[in-house]
Amino acid sequence: MKNFNLLYTALLIFSFLLFSCNKDDDTGNSNNNSNNIGVNKIAMDVSGSQTGHMSGNAFIEIYNSQGYNTFEIEGGDASEATFKINFYTYNGGSNPVPWPEKGTYPLDSGADIINGKGYKVGFEYIPEWRDYSKNVTGSLTITDNSNNQLKGTFEFSADENGDNGSITVTNGTFHAEIKEE
Repeated sequence: MKNFNLLYTALLIFSFLLFSCNKDDDTGNSNNNSNNIGVNKIAMDVSGSQTGHMSGNAFIEIYNSQGYNTFEIEGGDASEATFKINFYTYNGGSNPVPWPEKGTYPLDSGADIINGKGYKVGFEYIPEWRDYSKNVTGSLTITDNSNNQLKGTFEFSADENGDNGSITVTNGTFHAEIKEE
């Protein structure tokens, strides 16, 4: 009887340990992985003059007209109206801006963004009408560029145009497709 109780206790402990652990417990938080964000979504963490986790919708807009062609990845939370962000490049000639390749692109205030070689970024905090698009430094990485969709990550720092503060954006992810008009 003593051996039976010992065997029963060992089996009970083993069963408890076997079924109480889940391999998903060790995966960590993957919310900031651009592969896990939904289609037409954008998310980021903001610190500095504005703070918090911000997320919303995202899409791609391409404008081709005589002598001025643009390519934009835009995002925002229109229903809450707290932020708007866009990544913008252009071609001043008659050729359209090429579809972006996978890779890392510089983000700046607009000095070297011609023809998809870099992107200008603008971030607006709508409740206070703050525009953070001055002295921008950072990067945008495109991890997937297939099926008229782009997935990627971004991070940057920017000053407010009115010299009243600055922000740092980290853990930025997006998954956007071309906006159908």
